[in-house]
Amino acid sequence: MSVLDRYVEGCASAHQTLLGLVDSIEPTSVREPSLLPNWSRAHVLSHIARNAEGLRRFFVAAEDGLVGEQYPGGRAKRDADIDDGANRDFSVIVSEVRTSIWELEGAWARASAEVWASKGRLLTGAEVTLEESVFRRWREVVVHTSDLGYAYTWANWPNDYVRFELDRQLMAWRASQPMGVKDFPEHVRRLPDAKRLAWLLQRTSIEGVEPGPGI
Repeated sequence: MSVLDRYVEGCASAHQTLLGLVDSIEPTSVREPSLLPNWSRAHVLSHIARNAEGLRRFFVAAEDGLVGEQYPGGRAKRDADIDDGANRDFSVIVSEVRTSIWELEGAWARASAEVWASKGRLLTGAEVTLEESVFRRWREVVVHTSDLGYAYTWANWPNDYVRFELDRQLMAWRASQPMGVKDFPEHVRRLPDAKRLAWLLQRTSIEGVEPGPGI
């Protein structure tokens, strides 16, 4: 199985986990605070939907030989769209999450080799391959499902996602350390992989060490 196939398979599974969770929650609970500062659970769900819509733009643009913008209008427009989505009725929020997932996965299924070889432009202005955009979507869904603050936590993150992400985050952590530091402190190395990753992504803390670089 190719790396892209593993990304798609892992992300599709994460989508189903999210949808199963959303279908099981009490509608009024989405107005409660999430684990992210200043965001309700509805904000997190709206962000997940807007993220899928933005990544789908990459594929739509690539079909015309263009570099798509994830968030046309920049950060202010992106934030306003999230706020607007979060203020909608629960049924509309859930519908948008579900529809945006279906449309993004449909774009993946239709993409030709030429489209997959294209790039898209992130909010930061950086360009990423469309293959990389699938991994980024996987990260968004897995991590933000735990940010909702229901029963799903970082301890439930899929093993495949943890393995892929831990390699990436270790590189980012090393880059932030003094010259010569190549690995975590001993007591951090002894922790389960999922907890080390949650620390690196600033989703948990570890006594005696500074927070990880986050995402």
